[in-house]
Amino acid sequence: MIIDKALEDIVHFSGGIFDTSSLIYLSKIGLLHRVAQVFSVLVIPQVQAEFKQKLPENVISIQAPEGGADTVIIEVAQRENCTVISEDKQVLMKARKAGLVYFNALMVIFALLHHGHITTEESRVLCTQLDEHARYGVAVREFGKQVLERLVLK
Repeated sequence: MIIDKALEDIVHFSGGIFDTSSLIYLSKIGLLHRVAQVFSVLVIPQVQAEFKQKLPENVISIQAPEGGADTVIIEVAQRENCTVISEDKQVLMKARKAGLVYFNALMVIFALLHHGHITTEESRVLCTQLDEHARYGVAVREFGKQVLERLVLK
């Protein structure tokens, strides 16, 4: 059942507020600019400061209250009613508790696939590249395989 919810979230995904960790992973696999071209990539000043790289021009910087990025990102996501994209388990758990949709970089790859911005083969290559950088556990990797399988069968 949780896979059905993930697939529904992928269908409706048009962007969200990105945490530093996801920006780093997407950058490392050469996908950040492409993601910013097709989805709304929102960042708070705290994340911009942590990222320490030039962001693509179409990334949208939004105002945020003072405080740590991990807490503030949830507050802003609630205010903007948007998806949280992070690799940080604590951030994702806070998003879940707040009733927000949440993704990691793997799910962003799947959203690109679903929306026709990459091919199935490209998604598999990107997932392999992401595996080289991400510290996903067995459960996350298995979940990702199941989601990809379902997307490809559609």
